[in-house]
Amino acid sequence: MDNKFTLQKTTPLKFILLDDIQKGFEIIEYNFSFSMYTGVADISEESVLNAQKQQNVSFAKALTFIEGVLNKSIMYVMKDNHLDVDVIFKGIENNFVALPDTSEQTICAMLHSKLNTITGPNTVIETVKLEDINENMMYEYSHNNEDAYMELPAINEWVTDMSYWQIPWWFRNDISTSDKLATSQEELEEWQSKFDEVEKCNTETFKEIEIEILESWQKLDNSPPGELIKVDFGKKKPEKNI
Repeated sequence: MDNKFTLQKTTPLKFILLDDIQKGFEIIEYNFSFSMYTGVADISEESVLNAQKQQNVSFAKALTFIEGVLNKSIMYVMKDNHLDVDVIFKGIENNFVALPDTSEQTICAMLHSKLNTITGPNTVIETVKLEDINENMMYEYSHNNEDAYMELPAINEWVTDMSYWQIPWWFRNDISTSDKLATSQEELEEWQSKFDEVEKCNTETFKEIEIEILESWQKLDNSPPGELIKVDFGKKKPEKNI
């Protein structure tokens, strides 16, 4: 990947933080920025065109996840694995984000990891930034993708071996943003019997985005190099993930 074309995007990002200690909510407002590049193996027309397509798809997936899934989510810490948000927030339509802690470093690592997971194989989310609007603080995070994320625990360290999933949500190529602990072997086996159905639901949004953008490319005769195909991200807001 000797050649690369870099994009930078900034968008508002709001979380509703559940403080289990204080028994209340706190609204946290950020300006979230990320830089993204797609590598080009050579300067042939076919290679450049494929990179343009991949970057469009990756950018659309990233922005849809941030604006359509993460924004205005209820964020909580899975303290001792006992917090059952399905019961506490029954009937609430907000998305839920589960984290081992809610420090800015962990949030940045989560965003960096998830965005790199959902983007294309030759696309890299290089840097993410969180600007805390209320505190007037800027947090910048980058990571060598060949190394493990020290801020993010393995699934058995966090949710235990009774986890619904085998890997944490920030390493899953879908719209999911939480993990869950089965309280019995029977519950886990029941969940496993429904896994394919849930997996299809959680991956459908990104598959639709890729199909729509690649079909749009076929309709373009002379697209300028690096031009982004427009996607209405407001219409791409997915159903609440499982």
